[in-house]
Amino acid sequence: MNKNQPKVKKISKAIAIPISVILGIIALFFLLMAVSADDSDLKLIAYAFFGCFAVLIFCIMRAATKGIKPSKSKQKRIELGILAEFNAKHIYGLPIAEEMDCRITAYTAGNIKVVSGTTTFTLPKEQITDIAVKSHTEVQSQYVSSAGGAIAGAMMFGTLGALIGGRTKKITNTEITYYLIITYKNKNGEFAYMTFDVSSHTFQARKLMIDAQMNNTLKGQDISL
Repeated sequence: MNKNQPKVKKISKAIAIPISVILGIIALFFLLMAVSADDSDLKLIAYAFFGCFAVLIFCIMRAATKGIKPSKSKQKRIELGILAEFNAKHIYGLPIAEEMDCRITAYTAGNIKVVSGTTTFTLPKEQITDIAVKSHTEVQSQYVSSAGGAIAGAMMFGTLGALIGGRTKKITNTEITYYLIITYKNKNGEFAYMTFDVSSHTFQARKLMIDAQMNNTLKGQDISL
């Protein structure tokens, strides 16, 4: 950075916002005056004052936000290419106990990492065929009403449907449980899946699902019957 280059002073938001509100009221006054004025000269002057105050407000707010950088943690996530990172409880699919706490990290490149205790599982995007977020009512409804119905692409209900279906019977209140269901092909080329309880982080889980769908990172599958 050039030492001779003048520094741009940053205005505190605590000062900028009240000033902008006051200037906004004044600008609105001139705008109303311009609209209601019959005299063309007065109308022109009022519009000119309104424009000046509007530009002034813009400059103040720009100075208040100029140079604002993301937090260190957010900056680190950006540098690492992290799309979403959240906690979840393992339900099914991984060689760990049910209800184990997990930390799920989804990367912008499409890969997914799951950490539970000292164990780390990495799922490359090339193996992922589908990602879905389902409520326990959706799972229960599909499991009960369809024989061999599919959820998350090629994954048949089977054990997972019975497991989640059984869990829903224990729910006696109106709270909704949400599951993140990831379907993928394992090293043997067979369809497999992992399921997590993401009720506390549904937004992040849906963000992962929507990003995969929007960016076409899901490989999909063709099934011959």
